[in-house]
Amino acid sequence: MLRDAWVIASVLLSAAAAELGSLAVLLANLATVHLPPVSSLVGPLHGCAYLVVVVAAAGSVG
Repeated sequence: MLRDAWVIASVLLSAAAAELGSLAVLLANLATVHLPPVSSLVGPLHGCAYLVVVVAAAGSVG
């Protein structure tokens, strides 16, 4: 049981870091040059990281 909690916490930390980093890249791109390829590459990565955080958080409750 404790190992499962450690795995979920590790996934949450990793996904939250990826989400924060991708959000920073998206906002920097929006505030500066607004290159569509950057948005096309980092946008889905940000969305996937967000979904992983939501699923991991929901899994840690139950």
